Amino acid sequence: MPTGDFSPDMGRVEFCEPVCFPEISRPGLPDKDTSAKIFSVNSNNCLKLLHKTIVLYNSRRKPFQLKGLEMSQKKSRSIRSRLIETAGELFSEKGFKGTTIRSICKRAEANLAAVNYHFKGKEHLFEEVVRHVVETGWSKYPVGYGIDDAKTDKDKLGAFIRIFLLRIFDPERPAWHGRLMRREILLVGPKAIKYIKKYMVKNDELLVAITRGLLGPKSKPELVRLCCASVIGQMLIFVHPKPDKEHPFDFKPTTIEEIEEIACHIAGFSLAGIRDIKKTLTHRGRKVKK
Repeated sequence: MPTGDFSPDMGRVEFCEPVCFPEISRPGLPDKDTSAKIFSVNSNNCLKLLHKTIVLYNSRRKPFQLKGLEMSQKKSRSIRSRLIETAGELFSEKGFKGTTIRSICKRAEANLAAVNYHFKGKEHLFEEVVRHVVETGWSKYPVGYGIDDAKTDKDKLGAFIRIFLLRIFDPERPAWHGRLMRREILLVGPKAIKYIKKYMVKNDELLVAITRGLLGPKSKPELVRLCCASVIGQMLIFVHPKPDKEHPFDFKPTTIEEIEEIACHIAGFSLAGIRDIKKTLTHRGRKVKK
């Protein structure tokens, strides 16, 4: 007899195609016995009727079950996204240590068990928040964005600095993205670091190529790295938090115009220093030749 399973999650009964069995004969009865023929026919008719009933059940039940399953999945994704957004806001305001799971769930209007269910704890939730912030910024401003169109290394350096600042201070993104990176960037765990390194390695390689182009192909790798560190340092002074709000360097750009102004200043300052270093190298080279 065909076999079948009922799954309460899917709401379907799986049943194989009906099989027409041969006429059944009972021991001790003649082959042409009328009662054996009636039993065989009735058995096959019952199987066919059962199969039709199951097919009808599945055809009517499937749309409703799938709709319920899709709604459940959407609701789960909605809760997960809401927890990430809410946790990011609280981490940026109170820091990792000052934020509790209870406060996150209360603001997100989620059950306390939701954090453990989706993220296995506060630390993993923080790492997921960092991943979300980093990937959001780099997806909007990927490596090479605005740089590939620049014709000279001078223009490429200006574009590089501008995009670096936009990834942190972009006013079109939620304000807590930038606050979180400025406040908690030193507390990122090893699992979250891999998300940042994945992008920063390519970013560093791009800056090295631009700087080497400005200094000249014969410049020493050590000198190139020092110049790159000087450029990055000027940008990080605006990213890292200051001990108090009245600090003279506590200036955070909030508009595109302010970001452009800072980017132009850093680019101009860096280019002037690189030109001076290049002149010094050229002068030393001439003395060596003499």
